[in-house]
Amino acid sequence: MLKFLVDECLTPDIALQAIALGIDASHVHWFNRCGYRDQALMPLVIGSDYIFVTNNGVDFRPIYRSLDLHPGLIVILPSVPREKQVELFLTVLARLQREPDTVNKLIEIDVHGTVTICEFPDPNAAV
Repeated sequence: MLKFLVDECLTPDIALQAIALGIDASHVHWFNRCGYRDQALMPLVIGSDYIFVTNNGVDFRPIYRSLDLHPGLIVILPSVPREKQVELFLTVLARLQREPDTVNKLIEIDVHGTVTICEFPDPNAAV
């Protein structure tokens, strides 16, 4: 089952769109967690099995790389207007409808709507 938590750097409209589609979703703001350090969000994310949605891959990739098990990380690569954020998220969502396994996956989407999914952390990567 897909379940999303949207970072404060992205519009709450992403979570609202998911909810409108019958998908469990929330926004960091709704938990009064805006301004929390990235690492401080992880107990909520991991403890509630949220797939985290952010455009702050620079900070969250290292955090997720250190985890043995996580529900998934979605990074919307470009910094784009709110409407485009929702559009890109819906593109990711369509892909996840076909490939719903997000456990230990990094899902990235670029400004052109190209979605890439990889194991994260990569079990074959040198330590």
